[in-house]
Parts: sequence; structure tokens; C-alpha cells
Amino acid sequence: MKYALILTVENENAINNRNTDLPHRYFEKESINCIQKWRENAGWLADIPVYIMCPTEDVEESTKTAYQELGATYINQTPKDFKEFTHGFFNVHFCGAYFESLPELKDTCLIHIDLDMEILRELPKDYFDDLWSGKKDALCGGYLEEDYKIQRKPLYSQELTNTDFIAAIPSKFKFYQNILECITKVDFEYDQYVQRGYREYDREEYCSDLLISKYNIFLLVGYEQGEGYNKAPDLNTVYFWHEHFYDKPDYKLKLQKMHLLKELNEL
Repeated sequence: MKYALILTVENENAINNRNTDLPHRYFEKESINCIQKWRENAGWLADIPVYIMCPTEDVEESTKTAYQELGATYINQTPKDFKEFTHGFFNVHFCGAYFESLPELKDTCLIHIDLDMEILRELPKDYFDDLWSGKKDALCGGYLEEDYKIQRKPLYSQELTNTDFIAAIPSKFKFYQNILECITKVDFEYDQYVQRGYREYDREEYCSDLLISKYNIFLLVGYEQGEGYNKAPDLNTVYFWHEHFYDKPDYKLKLQKMHLLKELNEL
């Protein structure tokens, strides 16, 4: 069984940083930290191939050097049928479709996480068994019931997806090619929903909500803690920390992370 980590990055001129409705993000710094923590903490998955793709303007040379030192393969290329939306969240799926189209990766379990995620400890060795056996088409992030209060309104599915974690095997199910088809449908319809009060910010994850309504995709819940998430009732499900890099550190989050690591070590 083969595995690879696939990541999507942009430089500081990313469209999300050009949007005044979002705080400035340091995607390159986040990406280096993301890969470094994976190499340090992912256990049996720590040494898998890591591919990181930038579909827009190139990153800094120092960032490329860091990738090389961490054994990650960097690709600066515009994927086929790439389209820039109001927010850059869709880039994950264009890059994902590129990776799942590569013949050398067709029988590889492709794991995607967002750059603002740190893996804290290794995933169980049976975490992806339902993908290999064909019982599930893919794994995708979801939310705890407590988190629904601050999330978008359901539209295409009563369950809400969180595309900061995706895993699928291209030879069994092409997650990203299928979601690109959903993007076409949602993009055609969504302007009317924005006029009715739905947020433009949520357009991308409404596409994955539509996707799970059509396929056998298992939603993971409680797999991450940190910025924007309630504490999971069962810490045995927690493997990731979520926190953006900002100009000023959030000391409350730092303290929460310290407590979480202590609790995980005591499990």
C-alpha cells in the first residue's frame, strides 16, 4: 500500500490575501511548518512522498529550499481547466485533480490536509482500510455537532463537509475530478443563493456537500482541534491542530495547544 501527502500553496499575493474580508495569511510559512510537523510526528506515514503544488505565482526561493530540505517535491504549474474564483479554496481541487491524473499515483492513497494543520501524532494503521477495501469511496473532514452553530447553512446536504482533510485512491475513486463536476453545477446556481444571504466564502465547501450526497464518502469528525473548533468529547479521535499564522500570536490558542498535547500524551 502506497501513500502520499498532497498540499496546495500560494504566495502572499494569493487571492485570499487580496480579499479585504479576510485576514492576511502566511501560506508559505504555514506550508513549511505543515510539512516539518508531518515529518516529525506522522509516525508510520512520516517518510511518505510529499507533493506541494502552487497553481498561481511562484513562491520564494527560500521556501523552495525549505521544501527540498524536507524531502518535498514542489510544482509550480497551472493545472488543466484552472479557474480563479473569488476565494482560493478551489485551488485544492484543481491541484488534487492534477495529482490524481498522474499514472504513477493512481494506486496511491492521496492524503490532503490544509497548510494551517499540524499533525500531532500518528494516525492508526487501519485509518484508510475502508478505502483500500472499497467500502468507502473517500474520507473527508466533517464537523462536530457543536461546531454546526458557527458553520454555513445546509444547502445540498444536511451534513457539512470540511475539505481540510481528504483521502482517496485515484484508481478506485477520483475525488477531485468528481468535485470539479460539482463545482460546475454549484457555480451555475450559487449567485442566486448569495442574493438570499448565503456567503460567497462558503461556495467551495457547498461543492463538497453536493459531492457527499452523491457518493459513498465517510465524514470524519473530531479529528482536529484549535482555531474555530470546539473541544472534541473524545480525544482519541484527535490527530491534528488547526491554527493560522498571523502577525500576532494568539496566546489563548497556544495555551489550549499545550493542554491538548498534555492530554494526548496521557491517553
